[in-house]
Amino acid sequence: MSRKPLRVAVASTDGIRVDQHLGQAERFFIFEASPAGSTLLGQRGLDPAIGQSGHDPRRLAEVLRQLEDCSVVLALQVGPAFRQQLERQGIRVLTADGMTAPLLDRIGSSYLAREIPPRAPKDGSPEPDPRRGHD
Repeated sequence: MSRKPLRVAVASTDGIRVDQHLGQAERFFIFEASPAGSTLLGQRGLDPAIGQSGHDPRRLAEVLRQLEDCSVVLALQVGPAFRQQLERQGIRVLTADGMTAPLLDRIGSSYLAREIPPRAPKDGSPEPDPRRGHD
């Protein structure tokens, strides 16, 4: 059985390179990653009325809302408050500095190896148990 692609949010200025700290990112590029490659789904911008400080609770809430359907967040750096809240939502947090495409390829390959569980659908279905394999 083939596995569904993994939705990954990338903190980037251009979508080509991971170059933004999560708390200071103005937008996120949303990709689907799988062992077969990655596909850009689109961009999500943050409300400019919310400050640039990663310590602003309004900003944290907006980021969490924007990324709630993602399984993985990829950023240059992630502060402890953002990391803790994202992980609490079941979103895996990865940090890297480099070109987006090869990083997404590695994430897709890791997903095939069952290291990254997919997110449960928002229809009320239970979240997958990360200790068990997923189809």
